[in-house]
Amino acid sequence: LWTSMGWEAERPVYATDDELLVAGLGGRLPMWQPGGELGQFRSLLGPLRITEIDANDAEVMDPDRSQDDPDSTGLFRAAVSQLKEDLVRNEPDLAASLRVPWEALAGFEVRRHLDLTISVHVPTSADDKVLDCDVLARIDVTRRIVFAKDPGSDMPRADGGGRALAALFGGDRRRVAHAWRVAWDLAEAGRAAKELELAQQKAVRKQEEIEAKIEQELTALQARTGNKRPLIARKPQRESAKAAHGTPPPGGTGAFPMERVLVDPGSLRVDDPRGRLVDALPAEATGSRQPYSGPAAPRETSVSPHNRVPTRSYSDLDRENVGLELARMVLASDREDIIDLRTQCGVGADAMDKLERFYELKVSAGAEPDQIRLTNAEVQRAQSSPHFFLVVVSGVEGGAANPTVRIIPRPLDQLQQAVTGTMTLSGVTRAKSVVYDLVPLRSSTPPEEAMDAVDSTSE
Repeated sequence: LWTSMGWEAERPVYATDDELLVAGLGGRLPMWQPGGELGQFRSLLGPLRITEIDANDAEVMDPDRSQDDPDSTGLFRAAVSQLKEDLVRNEPDLAASLRVPWEALAGFEVRRHLDLTISVHVPTSADDKVLDCDVLARIDVTRRIVFAKDPGSDMPRADGGGRALAALFGGDRRRVAHAWRVAWDLAEAGRAAKELELAQQKAVRKQEEIEAKIEQELTALQARTGNKRPLIARKPQRESAKAAHGTPPPGGTGAFPMERVLVDPGSLRVDDPRGRLVDALPAEATGSRQPYSGPAAPRETSVSPHNRVPTRSYSDLDRENVGLELARMVLASDREDIIDLRTQCGVGADAMDKLERFYELKVSAGAEPDQIRLTNAEVQRAQSSPHFFLVVVSGVEGGAANPTVRIIPRPLDQLQQAVTGTMTLSGVTRAKSVVYDLVPLRSSTPPEEAMDAVDSTSE
C-alpha cells in the first residue's frame, strides 16, 4: 500500500477521512493514501487489513487557553448561512448529511488557540495509544466552539476551516471544504457592504449633529445681538486715523487718481441687529466657471501703460482696526466686552469675549472673498474651542462704503479644506452664517443716543 511513509507491506497501516489528521499524523504513522476521498474506498478497509482512526474521538488539548474572536465568530455564522443556502439548493443530500442541526452550527463560537493541538486515539493490537497532532482548525461539537490557530487566515481556507467543518458531514467532504471557501468569501463581501452602509449612516448622523450645533450657534448669536442695544463705533482716537477713515481727499489730476481710504465706522449703523440668516448654499449657486475662449485679439494701436490704481492711504493694520470696530458694532459689544488678542502670538484668534468665545477676523477692502486662510495656530484654536467664529468683514474701502460682516460658526465643519502650510477654507459665501449690513446713520438719530450706546454695556 502507498502510505505517507512510502510503500508498506507490513501492518498496521492506518486511514482516516479527516485530511487534517492525515497531514498531522503522516510523519509518525503510515497513513494510507488511496488517491481520493476515503469514502470511495471504505469497503476495502477490511480486506486490506487497514485500521481506521475515528476523527470524532480526537479532542482539543487545553481548550481553556483559547481566546474569544468576535469578529471571526460573526463571519463564521454568516458563512454557515451562505453554505447552507448553497448546499440545500444545489446538493440537498450533502446538506442533509450534516451531523448537527444547521441552526445549532450557526450558533457556534470561534476562538483563537495559538497552540492548537488535538489528542488522537490510535488503535493498536495491544491497546489504544494517544498521539498529539497539530492542526489549523478543529470543531468541538460538545462545547459548540470552533478552534483555530489564526482565525483570520485559517478559517477561510479549504484545508483549514473548510476541512474542520467538512468533518461534520457524511457526504463528499472535499466538496464541502471547497464550498466553504466560497461561502466565507460571500460572508466577507456581505460584511464589507454592511460596514460601508453603517459608515455612511454614521457619516449622515455626524453631519446632522454638526448642522444641529451650527443652527444652535446661529440662533444664539442672533438672540445675543438682537436683544442688545446697537452700538455706534467710537471716533478714531489718533489724528492720523482721520485721513484713513474719513472723507476721501480731493482727487488729483492727470494719470494719478485720488487716494483710497477706509470707511469711517462712526458714520455707520447696523441695519438689522439680528442680521440676515444665510442657509448653506450648494457650490453651483455662485455660478459656474465660464469656458476658456482663447486669448484676446491684439489691436494695432500702441499706448504706453500708466498707473490707474489709486494710491492707498491706509495700512493693513488700519484695515484690521476698522474691521474689528465693525465686528464690535454688530456684536453690540465694546472694548471691555471683546478683548483684542492680535498682539498675543500663538493664541489662534483675533478677539475673545468674556464667555471665552473666540473670533478670528478676516477683513477685505473690497468684495467679500469666498476663500480665506487660517494659520496653524488658528486651526488648532478652531479645533480645541467649542465656540469659535470666523468673522469676515468686507467692503470697508471708500468713504461712502456699506460694509458687510458675516459671522460663521464652526468654520472647519462648514467650509471645504485644502491643507498646505496653512489651511485654505473655501465656500465662505455659501456657509451657514449670520450677515450684518452696515449702512449710513439716519439723520434723525440723536447724537445723545449714539453716545449713550457707546458707553452702555449689554443688558
